[in-house]
Amino acid sequence: MFGDIKQTMKHTIVYGIGNFASKLVGFILIPLYTDQTFFSTADYGMLSLLDVTSQILIAAMGLAFYAGLVRWYWDKEYAERQKSLFFTIMVMTTIAAVGMGMIVWGFQDSVEALLLAGEEMASFDQLPYVFHLLLVYSVLSAIVAPVLDLLRLKSRSVQFSVVNILKLAVTLGVTVYFVVGLKRGIAGVYEAQVIGIISQLLLLLPFIIKNSSFKLEFAAIKQILSYSYPLMFPAIVGGLLTAFDKYMLNYMKGVDDVAFYAFGYKIGNTLKIFIVASVQLALTPLMMKKINDPNNRRFYSKIFTYLSFGGMYCVLGLSLLSREVIALVASNPAYYVSVYVVPFITFGIFFGMLRDTSVIGLQITKRTKIISSSIILITFINLGLNLLLIPVLGMYGAALATLIAQILSWIIPYYFAQKAYPIPYELGKLGKVIVVGICIYLLGMLTMPLNIWIAFVIKIGLLIAYPFILFAWKFYDDVELQRITGMWDSWKLMFSYYWASLRSMPRQTINLGKTPLAIRLAKEFKKRKAKFLYLIPHKAIAIALLEKDKYQNDFATYYETVKGKNSVKYFHQQACKKGAEFRVIDPALFEDDIFEVNTSLETRQGKDIKQEYLQRGNITRGEGMEVYGVFIEDKLVGYIRTLHLGDTIFINNILGHGAYLKAGIMYFLLLEVLQVYFDRNDLKYIIYDSYWGNSRGLALFKKRFHFEPTKVKWINR
Repeated sequence: MFGDIKQTMKHTIVYGIGNFASKLVGFILIPLYTDQTFFSTADYGMLSLLDVTSQILIAAMGLAFYAGLVRWYWDKEYAERQKSLFFTIMVMTTIAAVGMGMIVWGFQDSVEALLLAGEEMASFDQLPYVFHLLLVYSVLSAIVAPVLDLLRLKSRSVQFSVVNILKLAVTLGVTVYFVVGLKRGIAGVYEAQVIGIISQLLLLLPFIIKNSSFKLEFAAIKQILSYSYPLMFPAIVGGLLTAFDKYMLNYMKGVDDVAFYAFGYKIGNTLKIFIVASVQLALTPLMMKKINDPNNRRFYSKIFTYLSFGGMYCVLGLSLLSREVIALVASNPAYYVSVYVVPFITFGIFFGMLRDTSVIGLQITKRTKIISSSIILITFINLGLNLLLIPVLGMYGAALATLIAQILSWIIPYYFAQKAYPIPYELGKLGKVIVVGICIYLLGMLTMPLNIWIAFVIKIGLLIAYPFILFAWKFYDDVELQRITGMWDSWKLMFSYYWASLRSMPRQTINLGKTPLAIRLAKEFKKRKAKFLYLIPHKAIAIALLEKDKYQNDFATYYETVKGKNSVKYFHQQACKKGAEFRVIDPALFEDDIFEVNTSLETRQGKDIKQEYLQRGNITRGEGMEVYGVFIEDKLVGYIRTLHLGDTIFINNILGHGAYLKAGIMYFLLLEVLQVYFDRNDLKYIIYDSYWGNSRGLALFKKRFHFEPTKVKWINR
């Protein structure tokens, strides 16, 4: 499970870059939008209203068909028809988006009246033209959405990010040119948006063609409509949920109040745009893939817990530092009043994130109508709360209504999801996260009267304290603490021992020979990077190397150096007493035994067992390879696979049965293998991977055998 979470985190970072890029335009341009030279506060308020209107239109135009793609793309039923399924959804989305766009075009006057809310058209004379641009942008965005979903489903996180970064560059450059250079105002903003989405669509066109089979899956259309249709309403209503407050502020207080509220909302919403959305982009495909996993409930429960922990950390970071962020990005001091809006929005996003995660039970059981009904109910509650609170509290009332609505939007679907598909969520831990988060934020509020830099230092201290307070409250399980301490040990080991000895590390030139395999591996070794430090060549520095010349190529001499208390010799002798025997084996004849060894433990060295070890027949004997086994009572309980290249032996795989590890079988096995290769005169070196990223136990194991961290230059001669 930790392996899946680690993979999710990896994709989250890459998706985060792409998602960050796709939304970064609005954030980068905040100083421009709040600059009175180019936009009045009323202009900024109108931009905010247009933005939420566009979000509602995009949600409506796609008719949630993208959800059908996510649900059925990996389904066994369409395993052989994924391309035609994608093409079908693209056709459905395009027809729906264009058709909806034409309908909305017919109601242009009504929409403009809603946006103006009694203001004179003369104040926004560009509005009719801007509305046309907004429609075009919304239609194209709805069409692009399934393509971006397919990139996620295929885990093409790098391509996803590149496409969004290029769109960012185009949109940003054109916006600045149109607004600053040509003084196009609001029209310039939406002209740039249209140009940006067209460029993105053109970049994605080769991917669309490659993954399409120009055939309609008529049987799928009914399934997709049945599944997606109920989800369209929560998508639209969800947009309305974030738009009601702005529309009603516009009617009750005026467009200037919309500007200040929208500014605070945008600052708070960066949490959703840059963090939460990125996590969801990586997590949703994985959660759907886990539908048929017998252990999926535990996975969903842990994901919920970890998201609440990390989500609250991000909420606190943005809420506590909102004063500093607003001072940094706002060109007009009038926007500083927005600082008190931010925490309501960020805590609301936290509960929205919990909702999106906990409805998985309804998605698995295909009860999407419950999601639809609950979101519609919440929307009406939100509407009532806005009507009640805005006249009294203004924009702060709108912010409070948003928070209450988001809390209810988690509680109600959660209740029905648990009835449909019970998952043992750790609500006690969630309660601890919420209580600690609220207390830390309230403590941070006490710093408001202080100097901004003094307050900043105190807030950073509060953020650092967050995980330690949870530790004192026994938030972490023993397994989680072991993982955390294991990671810390790994980092300490790397920096204290290897980094300190980097300059004094011995050097060796290793000749791998000129076979095709040797040439390919030499190239790979030069390219691979360390997991912890990307700039460090993983397969060139800190290679675990044993040089036979240091022991006069004599095993007896070497054997005398590995004796003593808790030594290699000691554990070897313990295994001998248990009746351990060493043999060369043909892995094809021991497939079942090897599989039993591989699956005897769920984790090794603090990490989940790799997926390749969970498949039978994963250990084969190819060119230059040998496989050796250790037997107790004629049962294979451990094995090593080695690879011979040039004058070097590589320890390629070494695994022991969990029930026999305390018998010293791994020391016995590796020492016997070393004796075999010490007796061969054509070999100079024995390599056991590298020291980078090793746990303390694995590093100690290598050190006991005298594998030295070495800088290696790979050659082919």
